[in-house]
Amino acid sequence: MEFGGAPVVSLPIGEIEAYRADIAHLQAGTLRMPALVAAIFGERVAESIGPAFIGYSDVKHFKSVSSGATRRLTPQDEKTVDMLRAACAVKEWEHGGSEFRPSAMVGAFSGQELAALASYELWGEQIAHIAVVTHPAFRGQGFATIAVSTLTEMVLERTLLPQYRTLETNVASIALARRIGFAEYATSLAIRFAPTQPRRKLPDGLRLSFF
Repeated sequence: MEFGGAPVVSLPIGEIEAYRADIAHLQAGTLRMPALVAAIFGERVAESIGPAFIGYSDVKHFKSVSSGATRRLTPQDEKTVDMLRAACAVKEWEHGGSEFRPSAMVGAFSGQELAALASYELWGEQIAHIAVVTHPAFRGQGFATIAVSTLTEMVLERTLLPQYRTLETNVASIALARRIGFAEYATSLAIRFAPTQPRRKLPDGLRLSFF
């Protein structure tokens, strides 16, 4: 993650010393060059996710755009959520959907149909990590924005800290976050490791590319 300076890197325990020297060369801005960061880990890289926008809001900066089309979900809404899930591609649901937890969910409706679903997952004791997914037939119509807005209101009522993450390539999602008062806090890049492989030494010239 970057907070305006050189990245802060978290690694599995036991992996730190193997990569310490190469990570020490990372400079501000390198998370926006994921191929260069991934090169440090070579064959260990199974997937690279990012760079991603990380934003937070609070009661002072939040700007509500909620409407009568949104409401908090109840246990009776499970079938409705299942229908939305069936309408979305698998990857879309993995990125924006979640297990049915009505106490942490808000829906935006078009008539009786669930057009967008916003939910949160509690990280630790304070951070409410927000996810949102929209029915393919209702995208680009503002349903995701009002769903996230209503969910953020609920999160703030519960004195939690709302967190919004999305890929930087998803310009519309970042615009949604900014519209309701989420301010950029950091940039993240996640690298998922494949099973352990013998590590290759990086060419000396490659380290210079981080500057």
